[in-house]
Amino acid sequence: MVTRRRLAMLMGGAGTSGEEGVTTEIHIREIGNCKELVLIDMSLDEPTGPIPRSFGSLPNLQQLQLSTNKLTGVIPHELSNCTSLTDIEVDNNQLTGVIGIDFPRLRNLTLFYAWQNRRSGEPGTV
Repeated sequence: MVTRRRLAMLMGGAGTSGEEGVTTEIHIREIGNCKELVLIDMSLDEPTGPIPRSFGSLPNLQQLQLSTNKLTGVIPHELSNCTSLTDIEVDNNQLTGVIGIDFPRLRNLTLFYAWQNRRSGEPGTV
């Protein structure tokens, strides 16, 4: 179990926290078990596939940075469960469909970037 409060996750498996100088190995499917995570930064790592729905089970997550990758699928509704989120960056991917986030639940959200995708529909619709 990862206990660091801040951990930058790389899709390839290694995460580096520059603030603490610690490198931690973790499998992407295990992230949902890391309840203390406040930051996931996979920007510019070129992961593919959907945004894991398990990210929605991270109660302390404040920043989700997934910019400039090759992510596909929809922005999962489960992210609405991360009520501590202040920052969601999913721009420059290949995401499609509607934005499934229930924005009124994310009262702390101050930044949401989703441009340069293939999405459709109105924000906040499922």
